[in-house]
Amino acid sequence: RMGMPLFSFCVFSRMSPPSRTVELFFTMTMVLTRWLLMVGYGLPLIVVVPASLPVKTLPELIAMAKTKTHAVTFGSSGQGTSGHLATELLSFRTGIKMLHIPYKGAAPLLTDLMGGQIDMVFMQLAGGTPGMIADGKVKAIGITSRTPHPRFPQLTPLAAQKSMAGFEFDLWAG
Repeated sequence: RMGMPLFSFCVFSRMSPPSRTVELFFTMTMVLTRWLLMVGYGLPLIVVVPASLPVKTLPELIAMAKTKTHAVTFGSSGQGTSGHLATELLSFRTGIKMLHIPYKGAAPLLTDLMGGQIDMVFMQLAGGTPGMIADGKVKAIGITSRTPHPRFPQLTPLAAQKSMAGFEFDLWAG
């Protein structure tokens, strides 16, 4: 593994000045990437529904969605965000109709979720979400990690459910 930086240094010493910058950047990227992979960690998403919604688990939400004549509404803090992509994957895997409602941030999204204007959200396990769950303002019905999370051991990981085998959606940070 040390051969790559050493080789890069040898090439660096023989190149003309404009190429040296690119090679130095490449070497540093290799070193930083290896270091970041050692200190990084995954952040799971939590499936959150309004407290008033009569479901306690994700399979119950899926069953309810299959009996509805209209699509289940889900919010995200914008197009292409982790919450949007995770819900689209859920929709694809389960075959349920879902309507995406993008918001301009987490605050209006959570306000509408607590008020029951949308049916579900995939939220990051950060910020005020754990407090709102503890206060009973919203309900957590699933988590996208492979194993139960220490903070929410009662949540069954989606990947452990028979209908969702292999469903894992962690955000990497480090």
